[in-house]
Amino acid sequence: MLPSIRQTGDYGAEQRDVHLLEHAHQLAHAATLQVYQAVFDAVMLEGEAPHSTRMLLSFTRGAGGAMNPYVQPIKAGAMVMTLAQLTQAVRTDLIVSNTTLARLAAACTQRMAMRAKLQALQQAQPDQTAQPGHQGRLQLQ
Repeated sequence: MLPSIRQTGDYGAEQRDVHLLEHAHQLAHAATLQVYQAVFDAVMLEGEAPHSTRMLLSFTRGAGGAMNPYVQPIKAGAMVMTLAQLTQAVRTDLIVSNTTLARLAAACTQRMAMRAKLQALQQAQPDQTAQPGHQGRLQLQ
């Protein structure tokens, strides 16, 4: 059953609701097709049992601002969380070995050392701008 459109008595508002409803149906249909293909590929091509397949559904903006769904399989053992959740998990909730926790700490320390070194170089040569890519390829906010 399709959701009903709100009756407001205002033709403009009703027309916006119709467009919103159409847009929602288009996105849901496109996302369904992406999920269908990803599940099919996981079962048929990779031999994965559907109960162990995890996927991340996201939407990207395409040409003209159109929203495009994208389904990405999530590897076994992978974690998906925000940076705030990651910080909290490392602080209190993440169940990992001492060795893994030490590796995480070492990676953070090395990254901070690289940034400090780059900042020192930039301050020593203020007229030269840093080359892109020196601080990593991922931009996290």
